Amino acid sequence: MAHVTRRPLNNGVRSASGPSAPDWQGAGGPDSGVLSGQTTTTPGGTRGDASRTDVVQRPPKPASRRERLRLATIDEIKQTARDQLNAHGAAGVSLRAVARTMGLTPSALYRYFDSRDELIAALIADGFRSLADTLEDAFALAPSDDHAKRWLNVTRSYRQWSHEHVTEYMLIFGTLVPDYTPPDTKPCSDMDRAVQVLFRCMAESIGAGLLDPSHFAAELTPTLHAKVGAWREEMGNPIPPEGLAGCLIVWTQLHGFLSLELLGHLPPVMGDASALFDQQMLDVLLRCGYRGPVDFMTDHD
Repeated sequence: MAHVTRRPLNNGVRSASGPSAPDWQGAGGPDSGVLSGQTTTTPGGTRGDASRTDVVQRPPKPASRRERLRLATIDEIKQTARDQLNAHGAAGVSLRAVARTMGLTPSALYRYFDSRDELIAALIADGFRSLADTLEDAFALAPSDDHAKRWLNVTRSYRQWSHEHVTEYMLIFGTLVPDYTPPDTKPCSDMDRAVQVLFRCMAESIGAGLLDPSHFAAELTPTLHAKVGAWREEMGNPIPPEGLAGCLIVWTQLHGFLSLELLGHLPPVMGDASALFDQQMLDVLLRCGYRGPVDFMTDHD
């Protein structure tokens, strides 16, 4: 399994200007190194954004001691809630139990989170943020001239993250939390970041002429084609409907495997399932119409 540095779950917000949400119709296409909206400096100023390079950017004002203490307390609250998740499952998470473990009164926690639902939403957002950071790093470090290897590296990183963050994986992809109502009905922005890395693998392979998902068009009923098209329009995604149908097959294959593995439902005789995972991920790539070279003989044996 490819090594990926584990990131702590915290309050940090990472920019989404990396692999996520690319605009292939922007400056120079996917191989130019310049995405739409980026600023490129020239001797006469800039091109891309309308910002000027002669504007002095002041460093951000450091957080006050009070704010640092507040952020540290929020981190402790969330870590205590994760410990409860790990020990008792989603049903065992409560503000009262968190407060008791931290030696606080329940009312004190309401200074930081208005409700249990808000606390759980924060844990979910942290999980997606950590996953998105991991996938963006894997995409950036993978060879750009070998699309199959890059796809394998990204999915291996996805699997490694799920093994290192089982509690978070199960929270965001597993059993629904009892009596949980998301405070915000909009999708988590970091969830979009994570998914965009997988979309970019598909989009760049199509752009390079190495993947042709057009065969899925014959498999989509008119109703299903309309639904996929509506999803495409909602996201503003440049991948054609038949390509998005392939993305859904990839998504279910990836999470189906991880869920079976993490819950212990793969055949015990398989032991370490790394080689099986690689075979599954390369197989689904071919299923989507990948026409480039694929090496199934990975370095596991």
